[in-house]
Formats: sequence, structure tokens, C-alpha cells
Amino acid sequence: MRQIEPYAVHKDSLPDKYRDEFPSVSPYAAYTAPGWPAVLALSLRDGEVVIPPDRYFAMGDNRDNSYDSRYLGLCS
Repeated sequence: MRQIEPYAVHKDSLPDKYRDEFPSVSPYAAYTAPGWPAVLALSLRDGEVVIPPDRYFAMGDNRDNSYDSRYLGLCS
């Protein structure tokens, strides 16, 4: 679900639909870990990612320029 974050500062002037509208935009293979697009597709329920109990979805602390679970997949 999209979050309202008035405190967020986005310094990147280039839009990135996958980064900014995750998970509603399909991943592009050039920037994602092998196999992650398929796992992500199987994890979507009503437009939201369902994280299994034994996994974590890690977000980088530099959201505009960070390869995190959006790109690398779930962590164990």
C-alpha cells in the first residue's frame, strides 16, 4: 500500500517507476537478482507482497539509490 511520507526527500531527478511504484510495476531483469522476478510474481496478493514467516523484506536507508529487497529479493 502506498504510504504518505511528507518527510521523505527525493534527490534523484530521474524517475524510476519500479523503485517508486513497487510492486505495481514489473521488475526489469537488468537490475534484479536472477530468479527474483518469478518469486515476486508468486508473492503478490491483491497488489501487495506477502512475505513468508521465515523471510524479511529489507529496505535500504538510501531509498532513492539503494539495491535492497526490491531488487535483490527476500532475506532469510
